[in-house]
Amino acid sequence: MASYVKMSDIATDHEIKRGTRALFVTQIFSTLSFAILYSTLTLFGTQVLKLPTDQVLALTGSFLAFNYGLHFLGGYMGGRLISNRLLFSISMGIQVIAALFLVGTVMVPFDLRLTFMMLGLAIFLTGSGLNVTCMNCMVTQLFDDPSDVRREKAFLWNYSGMNVGFFIGFDLAGHYTLTNNYGMLFGLGGVANIIAIVLIVINWRVVRDRDTFLTEGVRSGKMRNSTQFYKGFGVIIITIIVMMILIHHADISNAVISLVFLITIVAVLFLAANRKDSGERARMVAYVFLLIAAFVFWVLYQLAPLALMYFLEYNIKMSIAGIQIAPQWVSNINTIVIVVGGPIMAWVLQRARAKGKKVSLPFLFGLALIFIGVGFGIFPIGIRLAGAGLVGFSWVFWSYILQSIGELCISPIGYSAIGRLAPKHLQNIMMGLWCMMTGVAAIGASYLSQLAVGKFTAEQLQITALTNPHYSQVFGWVGIISIIVGFIMFIFMKQLNGLIDHAEISVGELGAVSMENKLARD
Repeated sequence: MASYVKMSDIATDHEIKRGTRALFVTQIFSTLSFAILYSTLTLFGTQVLKLPTDQVLALTGSFLAFNYGLHFLGGYMGGRLISNRLLFSISMGIQVIAALFLVGTVMVPFDLRLTFMMLGLAIFLTGSGLNVTCMNCMVTQLFDDPSDVRREKAFLWNYSGMNVGFFIGFDLAGHYTLTNNYGMLFGLGGVANIIAIVLIVINWRVVRDRDTFLTEGVRSGKMRNSTQFYKGFGVIIITIIVMMILIHHADISNAVISLVFLITIVAVLFLAANRKDSGERARMVAYVFLLIAAFVFWVLYQLAPLALMYFLEYNIKMSIAGIQIAPQWVSNINTIVIVVGGPIMAWVLQRARAKGKKVSLPFLFGLALIFIGVGFGIFPIGIRLAGAGLVGFSWVFWSYILQSIGELCISPIGYSAIGRLAPKHLQNIMMGLWCMMTGVAAIGASYLSQLAVGKFTAEQLQITALTNPHYSQVFGWVGIISIIVGFIMFIFMKQLNGLIDHAEISVGELGAVSMENKLARD
């Protein structure tokens, strides 16, 4: 086991270029299997497993929450117990095993299907939960200088790669859902995981750990590679066992994840208060404020595989020119915008900053919240025009466009910001907390989905006169709340920029700036 950790060094320009390209392609294949389950689980649970809608929403919410919640564990383990590249490879292997159980779900007698699905989900979640933070940290560690603007560009490209994976996954999910061939669908997800492992092995040296807790411990002689690996492997086995238990108890699991999230935020604030460096202290406080704003965004965004999936299936005219559209294909509107818009946004930001214009994190976060708020706020208009009938597809199209623009403003930018806001030795943990926040947001989204869908049966879900008012009320209110939070970000932008730029601004001073001052500044 002595070969998987390389001593601390700085990546050359050649390694940065090769590493960025390699991780971009790897991201495509590593994302594909998650995209399949993300877009399929709700309909699969209702139509194939024949579960009640409230149970399906709770299960899907827990699936998303655990997936993102375990990112925090991945952030702790990567670079501490196991190198990021090795942990990523192991997690892909775990997902291959999970694919075998998921394929078995449609091959065993009906009475055993739920058991196989739960086992497959528990194993899959362990793998998918651990790998995302590793990927982000491998990108981050290509750049030694925290202020290197190429890091942001690399994350935007990497985020585009992830969405190429989503595009392929959604396309496959829609096709095999329409043909009812779930076995082939889940099997293709496992094949994609194998390809991701091969790509990382080929680029093993380039994506090595740099300046992590593990590399420094090995270099100083305080740690042994093999000892840390066995500890990490033990944590993985325990995680699989725990997941097999918790996946059956959605309400308890969601409460535990939410509690851990709150405790961790308090811990980050405690660590910030005890930092001797005032700049680090200020940036960590800014990190928490941005984390809370991002949480609001992701609550709305995570409605896509939950209430929105039912809304698309039963309340939207899902055909164009007589061609039937699978609900999963609608998500590719988002994917196309991200894939095309990611590099464009990287170019726009680079050009703006080259001209001396300040495009701050709070400004981009505020825009994201307003865009996604308007995206949901237009649904009640479409529902009102439809009355008791089906809503026109154009309302979905424009909503997804707006949501996607908002995602571009907050998601890759947020990941990139960790390298700037987090002290080097806390980057993995703070990256994990950021990913975990998305999981807690999924819990909030599952509760909102249950408000929108209620306890309607599969038959009742098809009665638009019954469900339209529920969707209209929930989508309208969440849109308004998001827009309000977006404007709050604008109002407090001067103070937040001061924290990010190392200014000695106390938390108590937040709230002093007006919207007029904000507009004058930018």
